[in-house]
Amino acid sequence: MVNPAVWRYLHLINFHEKLIVYLLVLLHCTQVVFSQPDFTSFVDVFAGTSNSRWMMFPGATMPFGMVKLSPDNQGNVWNGGYEYTVSSISGFSHLHGMSLSGISYMPYVGDMNFGEEYSKFFPGPADGPFANMWTAGYRARFEKSAERGTPGYYSVHLLDGNITVELTASDRCGMIRATFPASDKSRFILDFDPPTEELTAVVDVKLHQLSSTEITGYITFTNAYADHTTLYFKSVFSKPFLSLDGWQYGPYTGSDFNYGTDWRKKCKVSNAINSFTGKAKSGVVFTFETSESEQVTISTGLSFVSIENAAMNLEAELGTYAYNFESVANHAQTVWNDLLGVVELKGTEVQKQKFYTNLYRSFTGKNLMSDVNGQYIDMCENLQTVKAPADAVYSSDAFWGTQWNLAPLWTLIAPKYANSMANSLIELQQHGGWIPQSPVGLEYAPIMAPNIKIH
Repeated sequence: MVNPAVWRYLHLINFHEKLIVYLLVLLHCTQVVFSQPDFTSFVDVFAGTSNSRWMMFPGATMPFGMVKLSPDNQGNVWNGGYEYTVSSISGFSHLHGMSLSGISYMPYVGDMNFGEEYSKFFPGPADGPFANMWTAGYRARFEKSAERGTPGYYSVHLLDGNITVELTASDRCGMIRATFPASDKSRFILDFDPPTEELTAVVDVKLHQLSSTEITGYITFTNAYADHTTLYFKSVFSKPFLSLDGWQYGPYTGSDFNYGTDWRKKCKVSNAINSFTGKAKSGVVFTFETSESEQVTISTGLSFVSIENAAMNLEAELGTYAYNFESVANHAQTVWNDLLGVVELKGTEVQKQKFYTNLYRSFTGKNLMSDVNGQYIDMCENLQTVKAPADAVYSSDAFWGTQWNLAPLWTLIAPKYANSMANSLIELQQHGGWIPQSPVGLEYAPIMAPNIKIH
């Protein structure tokens, strides 16, 4: 409602003054909304994911985030992780950094044992067999047409089990939402030894059930680059699980290698447990009873420092959004859109897709290694807290040559991240003695000889 005095005033002023008043009245009565373009719509998260490296993944992550939650469908090979031409999935793991992997959840429906002799506590090969075949594992097939991905979000429909899986992430946390069919054998499989590109040995695993909706634990693994690295986690389920069971495989010692050996390995199964200790090929299974199209969500916080810090990261980053999947996914999309939108490209749709896809990839390679309180474990296995001007520390970086150096790009369009990374190098040098060439889990990895970072 416009004040009547305004209308009386209009009779006393000239045309141009009246026009200004009319515009002011219009602005007063109308809510003007300026919409920002959706730059994430130009990003093809599947580009470059065929015959590529472990770090090229289609799943959900934040700029330089610790969590890179994505599907896996290959084995322990040089280009392990996700292969676009493979139409099966063995799990959804939370880390896809250089020589870093861990916390792989896989939704599943059905029995985990085939008779008394064989069990299905292994993924199986990429080309099958699948489902109820007696040599099959828990791997599931999917159709490429049912796979979707944008920055901060991924979804796929698994044919085996008739399950829809969605992923999203914050900096240090991941969320997996599975839409199950009606079944009293709906499950989540937590595999402690998921595939990675390097030969990684899982040397120690601990898991503890806090309640029917909460678990905590850690995994210690080692390889040529990550040395001994411990990943701590806390997972919260949106629905109480009915049972928790564990398994531990031993090596295959037989002579018959027909149809593979995974299904032939001796497996020790522990039923109705509330804690688990294992190593190597081991894991646990959570069982639920679900109604048709019921959704079960797992929210997982990670830390390389402690279980307490993993829980703190979880509450700080997902508790803020009341563990609501859509809210977390929308936040991730907003962060990516703001970052990509720093550069507004004028061109064709194809040109925009190429540009923003590559711009997106330039911010997914590094791994955040410090927690929300600034704590991290340095290369000498000591607990540290970042000191200003540093605000975080990062791993998974290698400057193979200045022609591959993205620092000028980061400095121009994202000075906040560029400063954070530069201060991270100084922070690590102060505790380790020299600037790391390629920190893997913050260890000094024996990969490069020249110190290009200081050039």
